[in-house]
Amino acid sequence: MLHAEVTAQSRIDSLVQTIKKEQADSNTLLALNDECIALQSLNEHTKALKYIKVAIRFGKKKDYPSGLAISYNVAGNCYFFKGDYSQAVENYLKSLTLHERLHNQKGIANCYNNIGNSYTRQGYYTRALSFHTKALKIRKKINDEPNLAFSYNNIGNVYQSIKDYKKALEHHFWALKIKEKLKDSSEIVISLNNIGGIYTDMKNYDQAIEYHRRALELNNLTDKNLEDEEVAYINIARAYYYDGHHKDALDYAQRAISIAEEIGDSETILEGSDLLGKIYEQLGDYKKALGYFHQHQTLKDRLFNEENTAKILSLQYDYDYDKKLQAQRYVQIKKDAVAASEKKKQNQILLLISSIMILFVAVSVLIFRGYLRKQKINKKITLQNDLIREKQREIIDSINYAKRIQNAVYPDPEKFVLEFEQAFVFNKPKDIVSGDLYWYANVFTSSENPLKLKVVALADCTGHGVPGAFLSLLAIELLNQSVKNPTINSPGELLSFINHKITNELNKKNKEKINDGMDIAVCAIDEANQRIYYSGANRPLWIMRNDGLEEIKPTKTSIGSAISESAEFETVTVNYSKNERIFLFSDGITDQFGGEKNKKFTKARLKSLLEEASISTMEETESHLRDTFITWMGSQEQTDDVLVIGIQL
Repeated sequence: MLHAEVTAQSRIDSLVQTIKKEQADSNTLLALNDECIALQSLNEHTKALKYIKVAIRFGKKKDYPSGLAISYNVAGNCYFFKGDYSQAVENYLKSLTLHERLHNQKGIANCYNNIGNSYTRQGYYTRALSFHTKALKIRKKINDEPNLAFSYNNIGNVYQSIKDYKKALEHHFWALKIKEKLKDSSEIVISLNNIGGIYTDMKNYDQAIEYHRRALELNNLTDKNLEDEEVAYINIARAYYYDGHHKDALDYAQRAISIAEEIGDSETILEGSDLLGKIYEQLGDYKKALGYFHQHQTLKDRLFNEENTAKILSLQYDYDYDKKLQAQRYVQIKKDAVAASEKKKQNQILLLISSIMILFVAVSVLIFRGYLRKQKINKKITLQNDLIREKQREIIDSINYAKRIQNAVYPDPEKFVLEFEQAFVFNKPKDIVSGDLYWYANVFTSSENPLKLKVVALADCTGHGVPGAFLSLLAIELLNQSVKNPTINSPGELLSFINHKITNELNKKNKEKINDGMDIAVCAIDEANQRIYYSGANRPLWIMRNDGLEEIKPTKTSIGSAISESAEFETVTVNYSKNERIFLFSDGITDQFGGEKNKKFTKARLKSLLEEASISTMEETESHLRDTFITWMGSQEQTDDVLVIGIQL
């Protein structure tokens, strides 16, 4: 690495000497630009700024507009990263003027993009969106896919800043789709971080952390980029902080600040110092909290002072005025030329103009009438759309409240895990509410020699979302009834009881027969005698023994199906040894499409994964299962609710 740095420095020194000796040409300017861009990629922004100023002086002296336009853009990037936004915008505008003079559409779009980013940093979101939209329009026109992805990213960032999270996610997923098509791993990392940041703002912290961890994993597999790493760390810290995990938040925030100080990233230092102040305040260390709040305010005053902001706006106004003035001069010159060459035809032109004006007025009247009609229609459509959005919001609010009710009815996963030596619950609903459920109870049989049993059930109700959730609540109620019924002394009898309730009594209250039901597995664990009493309706029991995974097959019929009214559910007795494991799961995980060939996850793949993890703790097994499933699903939509329970006996 040292040799490479020496070589780069020697190249720069050689170029500077060539310029000083008046032996340089436009190629020398382009070469020095490239070296400064390389320094920026190594986060050497101060050094890059030093040499790009040499390039600018040389380009202005020799009037090399093409190379000089690039030099101004590089200088703008240096100032931008250092947090000097007024200087950044000044250089971007100079670059823009030259690119417009050269009719370089790609260069114009890049300048619009960079100016838009500067306005975003300063909080001028309307102006930022205007510039990014201009850049997007040009990049679509010239089919510049890599930079088109940047535009979608930046527009998504603006929408995130104004809390329009739906549009923000929409634009970031468009960017991600292009980057995946181009197989640009480093840019995919940026998109994953952006999406994770939005999920944090939406208070979807688990989803946020998943995307940031995917970004870190991919960043480690490619040329590790410190800026992308710090972004992931600071956003994970935000997610942990807002989710109440302050010690985890502290760890990731400190990592982010450390990298930001190393590479000189003012924005992350600003955000990180504020976050660390809040974390230490929550942890009760008020001295450190005060120190970080002071650091945050000092840096904020430097970056966002009124003089700096006013200078940026002044530069923009000067540029707009100069551009309008040039346009007016061009129009006047053109008018004079036309008047000189067409003086003899003036009367004919006037006649033609009069005819055109009459036609124009007639067409305008027709257009205006159509416009008025269209306005009335648009007003009605707007009112209807507002009503639809309000109804949609009410529905979403109702479903979110239903999720709270569902969570209250389901067993607490933390208490459930504590009932066993080791256990886990991997629950990932497709929608807000779930049709998959798990249930737990301690019971004593009413037989002559009563047994103390730990009864565990996992059910996959018909459908997902709201229909599945309603059925899951009914299933929970029937399970609770079953353990209080003294006539039920086995899992098979329990399933028969539930089947009878759903297929007979429920249908008595409905004119149309209800065919909805569920697949379910029930295990009654007798720890004293190391036995499991199992019965299943289309859901198997898996037991991890020393020699591999054994499957106990279920009765091949669903609860509540048209053919199950008189079905008998067999109770199977299984002996087990200490530290063996059992697994119950819904078919949502095995039926999920994904992977390179977009195929199902399959039972075989799930079995192989659990066997590989047999020497790990149950907590590690759940983490590995979750990460593998998320990676397998990738950008594919989740097809069904997913639920997996693991218990170490």
